[in-house]
Parts: sequence; C-alpha cells; structure tokens
Amino acid sequence: MKSPADAGLFLLIALFKQFILKHWYLFISLLIVHFVNSLLMFGQYKRKANTKKERQQLGRSHES
Repeated sequence: MKSPADAGLFLLIALFKQFILKHWYLFISLLIVHFVNSLLMFGQYKRKANTKKERQQLGRSHES
C-alpha cells in the first residue's frame, strides 16, 4: 500500500505533465528567450573586451 505522500507526488507529476503538454509552446519560447539573452550578454562582454584593447592600443600609439 502506498503512503499519501507518494500518491500526492504522483498526482503532482501527472498534473505537471499535463501542464507541459498543454503549454509546451511557453516552455519552448522561454528556452529561446533564455538562449538569445545569453548570446546577447556574451556579445556585450566581448564588445567590452574589444573596446578595452582598442583603448590600450590608442594610448600606446598616442605615446609614441
């Protein structure tokens, strides 16, 4: 015989599966948004690094 906690957990998992099946497009769009956001953050980070290098090079060329 199963305990009430096991039955509750099983019910919760079943409801969650049903929710995902009904609203799968929400999860996919969330994943896409997260992926795009991380790409943008990475691009911004690289751009900052490039401008820092450019500033150092400009400073050196200015000195000589």
